[in-house]
Amino acid sequence: MKIKIGDTVYDSSKEPILLILTPMERLDIIAMPPGVDKYVSSPEGSDMRLIQQWILGYRHLPLTDRPEGRVNDPRKD
Repeated sequence: MKIKIGDTVYDSSKEPILLILTPMERLDIIAMPPGVDKYVSSPEGSDMRLIQQWILGYRHLPLTDRPEGRVNDPRKD
């Protein structure tokens, strides 16, 4: 299992990883259709376009550099 936090990927074959899920997150993961291999949890109000780009690995998009945890949309700054 691998997890990505910010731009860092952690691999459970190299170090322990603990996921602490809410009951709803657990149900969401159980209900994932075959072939889907990623689950994202992000702050409420996140710009889904930026989240999708982050999933794909675009490193030039800062996601959480604001202290209140909002997604930083460079188009609005």
